[in-house]
Amino acid sequence: MIPRTIISIAPVVLIAVCSIAGCSGDGSDSGGSPDSGDSPEAGPQMLCTPESGDADIRFVAQTGGGGSDIPGSQVLIENGYAFLVIDGTCRYFVQQKKFGDVRTGTLNAHDQESIWQNLRLADWSEYVGCHEPEIFADGGSSWSFRFNSDTLSTCWQNPIPYDRVKWLVEESRSAIDNLHGSGTPVDGPVRYILVGNPEFAEQAESWPDGQFKNAPLWPLSAPAADLAVELNDAYTATSRRAIDADAQALRAIADSFRAGDIGVSYGGYAPVKDSESNYYQLFLRDALPFENEDGYWEENMVPRP
Repeated sequence: MIPRTIISIAPVVLIAVCSIAGCSGDGSDSGGSPDSGDSPEAGPQMLCTPESGDADIRFVAQTGGGGSDIPGSQVLIENGYAFLVIDGTCRYFVQQKKFGDVRTGTLNAHDQESIWQNLRLADWSEYVGCHEPEIFADGGSSWSFRFNSDTLSTCWQNPIPYDRVKWLVEESRSAIDNLHGSGTPVDGPVRYILVGNPEFAEQAESWPDGQFKNAPLWPLSAPAADLAVELNDAYTATSRRAIDADAQALRAIADSFRAGDIGVSYGGYAPVKDSESNYYQLFLRDALPFENEDGYWEENMVPRP
């Protein structure tokens, strides 16, 4: 479940960018691509302009899904499994997957044009409203989109048939990977939940190559025991925010987990231990400039299902 966030078309939100993603862009399955023209009223300038200084959010694509997650993992999906956010200066933030890192960059002119054309933003009004969930079509989860104030999300009553928006899902999936690949990792605050349980030490001892493999020492000055929540309380725990050196220390642990140096990928958390050999599960994600003080995107970022 994704608290207070949107869940609306499928597992990885992406923006279609043929120059980035290598898509065909022929639009044959969905009425062709719009002619954006050269004027600011009809072209990519409506999406963003690097020199504008306008940091308002212009485009959002966000994906979520259902199913149960392990206690504490809700912090990983507070704002979706994956997403792409573009502001008025063409700066973007992108995440590929749950427990993935967030990367940022600035779209160049060619990429702006590709996004404008391949996401058919000139004709976005044709897709405003709600669409049939992808899960009905081919086993996906759910997405939501916003271009300026126009939104598209999943619904179950009188929806746009999924076939009419399938192209958007497919174009987006390939593009988010490429934007992530060309972006720079963010280095600001992080949000995390630390979960403790006496049985974790037994698990680490009995299965040294398992989920607590190579667990590093807790790096913050505040004791892990003071910051951790009990396993039974973890489902409803609120994430904490770390900044500056604390954020960098925790992010380094997350990077080690993603690289496979600690824990196991299917475990879903980075293992850590304290000086008394108590073990903990660390769930962590990058925080973003447009989150509120509780760690959630502002209410108007994306439509609610």
